[in-house]
Amino acid sequence: MTLHSITDSVINILFDLRMRVLRRKLYQPLVTDAKNSQKTQLTTLQRILNDNADTEFGRRHQFDSIKSHKDYADIVPVHEYEDLRPLIEKQEKTRAAVLTAKPFVMYNQTSGTTGRPKYIPVLQETLDSMKDSQNLFTFLQYQSCPEAYAGRILGMASPDIEDYLESGTPIGSASGHVYKSMPRLAQRKFVVPNIVFSIQDYEIKYLVICRLALAHKDITLLASPNPSTFHKLLELANDNLDALIADIATGSCRFLEEVDAKTRTTIQRRLHRNPTRAKELAAIAAKNDRISFADVWPFLKLVTTWTGGSCGISLDSLRPDLPAKIRVADLGYLSSECRGTITLDTQTNEGIPTINENFFEFAQKNEWEQGRPKFLALHELESGESYYVFVTTPAGLYRYNMNDIVTVGSVFLSTPTLQFSQKGKGITNITGEKLYESQLIDAINAAKSHFDVDVRFYQALANDIEMKYLIYVELVSGLHINTKEFAEYVDGQFQDMNMEYQTKRLSGRLNELEVVQLKPGTSEAYKLHYLAAGQRESQFKPLILQYQKDFSFDITAYRVP
Repeated sequence: MTLHSITDSVINILFDLRMRVLRRKLYQPLVTDAKNSQKTQLTTLQRILNDNADTEFGRRHQFDSIKSHKDYADIVPVHEYEDLRPLIEKQEKTRAAVLTAKPFVMYNQTSGTTGRPKYIPVLQETLDSMKDSQNLFTFLQYQSCPEAYAGRILGMASPDIEDYLESGTPIGSASGHVYKSMPRLAQRKFVVPNIVFSIQDYEIKYLVICRLALAHKDITLLASPNPSTFHKLLELANDNLDALIADIATGSCRFLEEVDAKTRTTIQRRLHRNPTRAKELAAIAAKNDRISFADVWPFLKLVTTWTGGSCGISLDSLRPDLPAKIRVADLGYLSSECRGTITLDTQTNEGIPTINENFFEFAQKNEWEQGRPKFLALHELESGESYYVFVTTPAGLYRYNMNDIVTVGSVFLSTPTLQFSQKGKGITNITGEKLYESQLIDAINAAKSHFDVDVRFYQALANDIEMKYLIYVELVSGLHINTKEFAEYVDGQFQDMNMEYQTKRLSGRLNELEVVQLKPGTSEAYKLHYLAAGQRESQFKPLILQYQKDFSFDITAYRVP
């Protein structure tokens, strides 16, 4: 690829120098830590416990007496978020050292098992660590695929601040803070300014992103947590291509009319007349029924996104729109609670755990689900096995049940690598919505009352190919429902209870929920199917929320015609 200006060449030289600094500052210490992961993890645990020994939680759980992983597991129980919520709220209200000695500076917001969202505490230390881990991730990508950084970058993030608690503490996205606080050198490469991600109307936001990105031919890297975002961008670009091309030609953006003045002014500074690029796009559109990323960004070298779980399905359907030889780097095991891994390269996509930041414990998948877990440290894991993850973070999550399943890959020096597999039991996650079984139960109960029907049996399936939920409902014999109205009501209940489900529905990344009525007798046939497969009748408990790909009963054979 030929860069078109001296400025671009200078930026790339400076960027390469920065990568050399990051190698010395961040990568070499990682190598040292990874040579003895057992020692590194124990040191990390002791640092977290020592820092918080004089908190209310630390005194209650004798942090100053804990000398080993066994001590820790014996004294401190596994926690769910609802166990910690009162302590988080108490620290926020009183500013006392309840969970952590250091103050919470913000909260990551995510959906919870109840209608109330989870507020995950963030320390300044958390933000600093995230910046370091993101810089390390960038270095590792650059080392594996330097050509991906030769041009510009289309990166996506959540807003750094979305709201405030009554106390004034901000609620938002720690990753958004990292995006916003990137060095100016890095920001010069990104085509979308951080302020765009705060646009409330999803369609306008994505159209503005399309307008800014399509103006550049030299994009070499795409980055977004979920590949469904790329699908949405491509869909909107094709639906509005004539308008986008016209705006690129004139240096305008017709989608800014409803955007606030500050955001509009920031975006307008990025807009320039580019009739040459407009003609290129028009020529591409004239030759094809629809444009692809390969058409408009021929120099694209790397996509960074989640590749595991249901995201892999969405990614596979995106590949025909990408250049044939493009590399895909997994974003790593990343959540609102912590950054769990950093991807080592773009070939294997294996992630090394953040061993000098968080302490990790694991329980073998079947053992945890059967209620007889043995908690293992990182160095005790076996390659190829699947485990539930429990984290201890500097921000006050102690032996926190992530309800995530990871698979162990190869060993980097002495440290096992991990890759996210799927959410654990009771949660499904097609595109980031994280729907809980308890939310399903509450929604169906509300629907039963609203429509005054008696539901005998129901089964919700997450279809991660069609990007939607299907709910199969068996009523008491002789009853019927309007399945469309029932579906709309349940969908509304999900949106009211689960902010992330609502976000994905409003943005079009999650399609409309579908309800199917079943014939009388379906529940009995369902039960007999699983008893025949070896389940004991005395212990039979239907998993009413699961992925369609994991569901073995032919439920469609029982649908009402």
